[in-house]
Amino acid sequence: MGLSFVPGSLSARSGSGESPGDRRGFDITASDVVFDCRGARLQGAPGTRAIGIMVSTPADVDLDHVVIRNCLIDGFFNNVHLRRDGFAALSAGHEYDHHLSGVVVEASTIT
Repeated sequence: MGLSFVPGSLSARSGSGESPGDRRGFDITASDVVFDCRGARLQGAPGTRAIGIMVSTPADVDLDHVVIRNCLIDGFFNNVHLRRDGFAALSAGHEYDHHLSGVVVEASTIT
């Protein structure tokens, strides 16, 4: 499968996630990433709580300008999941000091 990213952080996950059955295919954890599947299919395993592509950042770090394109994503519990880790632990009034924005899925099929 051809994948490209510029510049940024991208990792394929083959191990388990946070709990049994919570597996992830790919993590995107930095800004300015282009994840281009070039038409490849990301297929989840039936009956699991798997996540196909996780876009995440700590709640006190900005993350923006992520493009997911040309992907066929199917069969995951969450095909594309966005998360701000630690959001609930932020002090009152500081929940939105940092952002997760500008995440775009284009020219892709998600079922």
